[in-house]
Amino acid sequence: MVAGTYVLTVGVAWRARVPVVQASLLEPEVLGLVVDTCNEGPEVDLLEEDDEAVRVAVVSTRTFGGSGSGDCQDLLEVHLNASLDERLVVDAISGDLLTVESR
Repeated sequence: MVAGTYVLTVGVAWRARVPVVQASLLEPEVLGLVVDTCNEGPEVDLLEEDDEAVRVAVVSTRTFGGSGSGDCQDLLEVHLNASLDERLVVDAISGDLLTVESR
């Protein structure tokens, strides 16, 4: 009972990979990645580039319980080694191909 009350009032947090929900091209060599993490310190955990694709994974703090709502998004800027050009962008967590919006 005490543990349940603690989780509901204080919460439990851990770091884990989270899916990318949106991608945009901010500059030829800069991707903007949107994740549903609400100020929980997201950062790029994996960035692999080759001639055909860019694979990315993002890690963030995840919280269960407590006062956090998790109802906002964060934007990460990812600097590539070369222009994105015609390369595909893949969320390494889900394997999904991300549609990249141009700004």
